[in-house]
Amino acid sequence: MIDEKYQGKGYGKLAIQEVVRMLQERSDCQQIRVSHVPHNIAANALYKRCGFQDTGEFEDNGDIILSYQVR
Repeated sequence: MIDEKYQGKGYGKLAIQEVVRMLQERSDCQQIRVSHVPHNIAANALYKRCGFQDTGEFEDNGDIILSYQVR
């Protein structure tokens, strides 16, 4: 999570990209999945800008699930 006063400065995107990079180095990682509350449109857009895609799935609590296919 990025504190509200630091949002919109690219820190979240950089953090997501770094986690993806780290997980791509693992030979046992084929997919990365994240979730967010449905009304968080900004999070959805951020994840999609980082290469995540809708899965059409939802957590039991209604959160939207997105995935990133690791090559």
